[in-house]
Amino acid sequence: MSRHFYAVYWPYGVNTFNFDHEPIGTVVPFDTAKARDAYVAADRFDGNFHRSVPDYRLTRKMMLGALREFRSLDSKGCEGWRVDGVFYESLGDAYKAMFDADAQLRYELFGDVDSREA
Repeated sequence: MSRHFYAVYWPYGVNTFNFDHEPIGTVVPFDTAKARDAYVAADRFDGNFHRSVPDYRLTRKMMLGALREFRSLDSKGCEGWRVDGVFYESLGDAYKAMFDADAQLRYELFGDVDSREA
């Protein structure tokens, strides 16, 4: 299990939620706090800010929601997530694998796409 640092990209502005009180944003994983902080600091104000460093509870809730369909058991009965054919016991590792696979797919479909903002 490796350590990850998280930011959230909010397409409609920081801390926006839908009518069911679900956050409208994408958790963006980083390998270092410095990279995450640079990503958040590069946010441009257009009437709203769109990048933030969320608290742990919000990050966990958003990642669990995104990984809901990947829930699985391995051959030994351990709970975790199966992403791209690989089993992960760590929520952070599973989410990063899903995010990276999704970024690769977007690149293959659309070309030079900034995966950190999609």
